[in-house]
Amino acid sequence: ILLQCSKKSLANFWFDPRPWDRNGDNAEEPGPADQNKGDLVGMQLHEVEHGLGFESNRDPQSGSYDGNLPTKFDTFLRQYISYYPAYNNVMIYYPFEQSFLVDDTNQTFFTGQNALKYLEKQSAPQINTLPGIPIASIATSEPLATQNFSHIGVIKTTLSYDQNNVFDQDCSSTPYREGIYGIFGNDLMTMCYIPIFNQNYGIKNNRMNISDLDYAVLKDLGYNIVI
Repeated sequence: ILLQCSKKSLANFWFDPRPWDRNGDNAEEPGPADQNKGDLVGMQLHEVEHGLGFESNRDPQSGSYDGNLPTKFDTFLRQYISYYPAYNNVMIYYPFEQSFLVDDTNQTFFTGQNALKYLEKQSAPQINTLPGIPIASIATSEPLATQNFSHIGVIKTTLSYDQNNVFDQDCSSTPYREGIYGIFGNDLMTMCYIPIFNQNYGIKNNRMNISDLDYAVLKDLGYNIVI
């Protein structure tokens, strides 16, 4: 896995001199010059997980493969149209072989068996009855649209939709970060470590480590996890 980063991009990040202690008693905190910057170690972990296979070959704005072959990650993706659990809407199921929609009427899920076992262990029924881990898939304009299908999203809970405050891709949204859906909104594999999203959506100075949710996805992708 090769990670490349320009000097210009590095200016958006803060490097913790004690990354192993980030959440411990000796944790370093960014000084005044580094406030409101993303955490470089977390960003690197995020990109490494993409390199390990947390990546779709779908075009993020058309929803189709456009001649590409599906990745193993893609084979676990399923899309449900009109998926609004609070309203018990009728759902139309799309298998991974078909093109997916990119609009506000759908919800995409990662449906691997280990991912489902992870969800079943959660106490909240809104989580443990989901058909999979929600995947970001509804943004239709830049820059959010470039992240569709390769990042964790948050399940939609209302019929309203606002491109600038969408639950499954707005890193600063309170419902996204708190409450029962926080296991998704606070996960390493949201797009919130990408510099432009740190600047625009307010997730800064936070270390997101590889979670049990991420481990479940990696197991479904074929990795033996030893902790």
